[in-house]
Amino acid sequence: MTDSLPELIEIRSSLSVKVGRSLSPHLAQLAEQAGRKMMTEMSHGLEEALEGLIAAWQMMEGVPVTRETSRNLFKQALEVKSLGGICGNPLVTRVAHSLCRLLTNDKAASDALVDAHVNTLRALLRDGEGEPSALMLARELENQVFQSLT
Repeated sequence: MTDSLPELIEIRSSLSVKVGRSLSPHLAQLAEQAGRKMMTEMSHGLEEALEGLIAAWQMMEGVPVTRETSRNLFKQALEVKSLGGICGNPLVTRVAHSLCRLLTNDKAASDALVDAHVNTLRALLRDGEGEPSALMLARELENQVFQSLT
């Protein structure tokens, strides 16, 4: 196992390659409008997924966080991770990915570390990702998970 931190892999849009030519300005404008509408709809889904994650975490109160006991929590974290990527929230994606890594570990996870992930996701969706401290917090959570896995 290497000592590197997980990294976010971003996939570039290849619409023009798939279409085989450049898009007309009108068609590109229609595609942008459709994309904005989908992003708005998906953002609501992201908020719902976060609510599901919070509910799953609250249901686990007093239960040791292991791979077996956290299946629903993992499922909700994976949903947040996926929708974060779709909605253009890279830090949400990173923090949710970090939580998923923590939950797939065979060792019991620290309640405090899981709680920190859930609260960070809540703050990122409430306050946005523009704060420099948000990136530092995401990195610190990733470091904590990395250290707990070694």
